[in-house]
Amino acid sequence: MRINNKENKIEKLMLNYLLIMGLIGRYIEYSFLWNFGFLMLFLLIFLLSSDFRHSFFSGRKILLFMMLFFLLFMNATLNDFGDYFFSNLFQIIKVVLLGTTIVSIASEDNLVFEEFINKKIVLLNVFWILNIISLFLQEMGTGFLIKQSWIESNPYLIDHWCGLFGNSGTHVLAIFSIFIFWVDLYYLRLPVCKNRRLIRAYLFITTSLMFLLSITNDNKSLFILFFIFLIYYILCKIFVKKNNIVIKFVKILSYTLLIFIVLSLLIKIPAVNNLYYNLSKTINSLISFNSNAYGSSERLLIFVNSLQNGFGWGFGKGFGAWSLDSPNYLGFTHFGISSIGTIVTLCGIWFYSILVLFWASVFSSIRISKNRKLIINLLNIIILVVMSIYTTIFTDSYLIIWCSLLFCVLIKRIERVD
Repeated sequence: MRINNKENKIEKLMLNYLLIMGLIGRYIEYSFLWNFGFLMLFLLIFLLSSDFRHSFFSGRKILLFMMLFFLLFMNATLNDFGDYFFSNLFQIIKVVLLGTTIVSIASEDNLVFEEFINKKIVLLNVFWILNIISLFLQEMGTGFLIKQSWIESNPYLIDHWCGLFGNSGTHVLAIFSIFIFWVDLYYLRLPVCKNRRLIRAYLFITTSLMFLLSITNDNKSLFILFFIFLIYYILCKIFVKKNNIVIKFVKILSYTLLIFIVLSLLIKIPAVNNLYYNLSKTINSLISFNSNAYGSSERLLIFVNSLQNGFGWGFGKGFGAWSLDSPNYLGFTHFGISSIGTIVTLCGIWFYSILVLFWASVFSSIRISKNRKLIINLLNIIILVVMSIYTTIFTDSYLIIWCSLLFCVLIKRIERVD
């Protein structure tokens, strides 16, 4: 029997599979089956879709990926393989394939990705509303949808207040929330969109609800990452338009002033003021590099420790020396809490730098006008470094699914500014 790919059916099947995996994969914990299904679909799309292959192999990302493998070879040569080398290698490759598959489909010279997003708007928002309801019930102390096995592995209950995103999924919840915000804004710009006032009101209400719920749980990353992506979009929108440097500067100044005024008004609200105080403490402890730092403050300290002890400037302690997402290594209770500390500790600063360049190249390969690629690539590097400090973007399968979808939607919306 011959299988054909008329009307890009394989691409559509892959996007639907990854969407389902991103939505329920963290709660329905059959990682082997999820990974096996993705691998079979990847082989199918790679063999049957010339559009996908052309998009997948375009740009500098293949060269950068080969450089990553060379550095891993050097890492294995100069260090012991360790017990975790092959499991870590599988995890890195899986994350790379997940992200590049989504971006490659979005970069094809067709409307498959746009049509997919348009058709899934309702489903995504239904899940979004159900997630808000679930999060509310969890914060009421009901234990709704929280498995006992999660509490046994991490007794800090607030970490599991993630709605429908499973065990300690606050960062995935944050990125999904930001994705929904931008995908709804993307839909508002489409000609097929009706009742724009009603949709804007709905978006304002649901986003506000998520922010309010995030004040009382441990989802602080939403506040940080939401404004990071907002600034990313504003800068991209300013620099890709064909305005002179004076107009660009005035726009940057105007947006900065507007954000400052909004934040100044919001901070007058007691709950927001308390959140600001807690975030300020977290950020101050994060950048102070206190040797007694614990929890969130370990994010940068793990990175700095690897450089201060020398191994971070070379090939790290060894790619297989410890698991990418396991705690309690080198005296750090929360080792694996962020990509920058984990990658630099195990692989060194050079591997981390090439990894950032690789993902920046992947996200800037989305169909963008050539005159816009440079500035978007530079902004991608900056936002990826920031995200790698605060999240496990380079090692988390579910996080990369939503990050890739978010970048695709953002950049496609930016392309509409003209």
